[in-house]
Amino acid sequence: KALQKVHIKNMCAWLNHTDCPERFIDVVKRSPQIKAWFSGHFHLSHDYADSISVVNNCTFVQVGVMGESSERDGRRQTRILDVHAGGYRVYSVNHHTGGEALRLDLEHEYDEATAPAPVSAVAGQCEDGFV
Repeated sequence: KALQKVHIKNMCAWLNHTDCPERFIDVVKRSPQIKAWFSGHFHLSHDYADSISVVNNCTFVQVGVMGESSERDGRRQTRILDVHAGGYRVYSVNHHTGGEALRLDLEHEYDEATAPAPVSAVAGQCEDGFV
């Protein structure tokens, strides 16, 4: 999803352009203490089903953009990570509404037997779930 011409020049999306991205997954597999990995600078909102994914109990989260002139899909959103002793929650903030509403995108407790999973398939959502 990266803009090749821009990101190769300034190296801000190096993971997308490396010839060996699996080495990052290997780090996650060897390091169960890594619970979440946030990647930004994609110029896309969070309203895509693959904006949150899970590999080996690690949540990979795409972080959107809040600047008015730098979005690619017409939506400006950012993430909020709420960490507590037993787990964490990932929210999206919609900057088109002044940021008043938070959308819960993922909630996970560390002692759960199952891997983290997004709250719902975010794409196309509208029940105060933006879009």
